[in-house]
Amino acid sequence: MAVRRGLSLVLVLALATVACGTSDTSDSGARGEPTTTTSPASTSTTDPWAVPAKIDVAYVQRVVDELSRIAARAWERTRQQGKVDPQVERLLLAISSGAQGQMDIEELQGSVRQGFSDWVERPQPGSTRVRQVETISPRCIRAAGAMDFRKAVRNGGVRSVVIELRRVKAAADATNPTGWIKDGVWAAGEAPAEGKPCERG
Repeated sequence: MAVRRGLSLVLVLALATVACGTSDTSDSGARGEPTTTTSPASTSTTDPWAVPAKIDVAYVQRVVDELSRIAARAWERTRQQGKVDPQVERLLLAISSGAQGQMDIEELQGSVRQGFSDWVERPQPGSTRVRQVETISPRCIRAAGAMDFRKAVRNGGVRSVVIELRRVKAAADATNPTGWIKDGVWAAGEAPAEGKPCERG
């Protein structure tokens, strides 16, 4: 069962994606993904977004949380305006690849048309907990964790997910200061077989 690439984590990133079918209420981490870091070692640096010599769980969690906060801003503005305006699109495109960002925009437009009936009244950022990290390359991270959809969508559960993050130049206007965007979010074990990590769109 795949996780749709929708308004992620998401609010990853839990506003960003919505599970299809029956939700798994287990809070276990994703299985079957190779990892190199399994414990949240502390990351100490002057610039919180500077890439450490060893990318660890604590660093990736900070990035994911910040992407969630930006997604939450987009969602809140959409609720206030009753539409997806250019500022909302800019926020979503600042945290996602082109293909993922467009899907996020379309997902949110669909929520507007449905009167936000699927979303809880006040979605909460920080709904994703990173458990394990695999550094694919200095510019590509794959993280496994658990996403709590109960904080974002009605009748949601907790799902094991895999997130791919791609390194980009930080936005000049500091919309997304992390220097990372989400390239995709999938249910554990459901990442596409085609294409390479961080090169899927």
